[in-house]
Amino acid sequence: LLTDGSGADGPRLETFARSAARRALELDPDNPDAQAALLLLQPVFGRWNEVESGLRKLLEKHPTHSIGQLCLAYALTETGRWREAIPHMQDVVKREPMWPAASFALFEALRSSGRLEEADLQLNEVVQASPRNLGSWLTKAHHLMLTGRGPEALTFVNDAASRPVAD
Repeated sequence: LLTDGSGADGPRLETFARSAARRALELDPDNPDAQAALLLLQPVFGRWNEVESGLRKLLEKHPTHSIGQLCLAYALTETGRWREAIPHMQDVVKREPMWPAASFALFEALRSSGRLEEADLQLNEVVQASPRNLGSWLTKAHHLMLTGRGPEALTFVNDAASRPVAD
């Protein structure tokens, strides 16, 4: 939303985010969240090297900063370096097991790298962690179909116990 300016409030929210990050850096010049935010708020199309370099510098000082590490992994995937991104994602998932975005990112990287058995295990962990989440349920059904496992996908979607229930 913020980086592409989509939505009616995109430019306003981007201005607020930049202002908040700059203020955070005034209070703490080494604030890794603010540093990562400012890197990600700049247009990245055609500037992935700059973003990657900035995130690597950030991680030299803050090697366990999960947001920065996941953003670096994202930058690597955006430049087609899925395999290089996987270890970063795995580190984040170990540190942040309840962060769905990291778990989904790891699943996608594993699948995109052709590591389907590991992708299956990762996706099963995501579904087990949030069994009522429609997105993870749909992702699993879709993944099973895309990987040529139609009968398994049908069994999965027809299993009433596996379906998310709306609250």
